[in-house]
Amino acid sequence: MYPFRPKFAKTLILLFTAPSFLLAPILFSACTPNPGQGNDNPENKDLEVSKKMEAVTDVDGQVYKIIEIGDQVWMAENLRKTTFECDSNVQVKFTNGIERGPGVAFYDGKPRYAYYQNNPNLGFGVIYSFGALQHCKLCPPGFRIPTKADWELLVSELGGKSVAGMALLPGGKSGFKAEMGGRIDAYGSGMAGSYGFWWSSEQGSIPLGNSEVYNFGVTSKGIVIISSQDSRVGIYVRCIKE
Repeated sequence: MYPFRPKFAKTLILLFTAPSFLLAPILFSACTPNPGQGNDNPENKDLEVSKKMEAVTDVDGQVYKIIEIGDQVWMAENLRKTTFECDSNVQVKFTNGIERGPGVAFYDGKPRYAYYQNNPNLGFGVIYSFGALQHCKLCPPGFRIPTKADWELLVSELGGKSVAGMALLPGGKSGFKAEMGGRIDAYGSGMAGSYGFWWSSEQGSIPLGNSEVYNFGVTSKGIVIISSQDSRVGIYVRCIKE
């Protein structure tokens, strides 16, 4: 007589005759999304950041992970480019990064690139002189060298200098992976394991014998440094999306 199976009919009768306080948990359970549904994730902002990771490719065909921090999009790896598009009659020369003392090739202020301790297998990326930044396009299409203000905003987005450094280090919540790759100066390759340095595009306000340029630094203990230093040194490049 009825199209319903007996067990199903019995279930319907129970639902329609049950007190309202028994129905409430059933209805609430039906309307509540399963764990993992929806985009809200107030307790783990890192997950939201990691979902936005993409990649960008340079003219050498090398691929770099990128990550969004606040309103900024950064490369999450140091630049490794060794093919250069420069002003006319400008060449970026390779140096070995091991020379020490006055008159070393890297310290002449001209466009240069090198590897820390002349060892590309360390994985730090390529070290560039400021001369290379001035006369050549280093960043992949759509990206540029960050300004001092870009670095300052990055630190602000991560909670200020007191906490941003730890967030920037490898394993930190930002995904930036600021490796302690040191630099090249008149004493050759040094400071790896203790400091990481990256160029800005702006010259400093207190010139030395040559000139100074603002750079961004992080120590292995998570201390953030934004200061100007001799433009002849060699440090790393992180590009920011235009």
